[in-house]
Amino acid sequence: MPTKTTGAELKAFYSDDEFWNPNGADDVWQEELELEVNGVVKDDSFSIEMDLKPEDQVRIMAGWVQSTDGSVDLSFETYFKRWKKQQDTAYLSVQAPKDKLDAIRAAIIAAGGKVA
Repeated sequence: MPTKTTGAELKAFYSDDEFWNPNGADDVWQEELELEVNGVVKDDSFSIEMDLKPEDQVRIMAGWVQSTDGSVDLSFETYFKRWKKQQDTAYLSVQAPKDKLDAIRAAIIAAGGKVA
């Protein structure tokens, strides 16, 4: 079953230099990545950095991550889950009544969160 995430969380993962460049020089890379974004499977021309919006709903369908020294040889999904487990921040996608949005935003901010 594919892992679900948000565009904001996937972008945070993809821009984490500790995971992608642990030795400082493009040590880890991904291949054959297949993402479903808002119900549409994206092709190779899709860019996480440029095309993905924070509010997008994403499913990781396939992909592989490798490193130059051989220390990483995992599915993209497994690598993402390892990163997610180490984080002290959670990303949410919330559905709420429109007339309660201001109160929900205020509660999230009061609890130390950010609203995109």
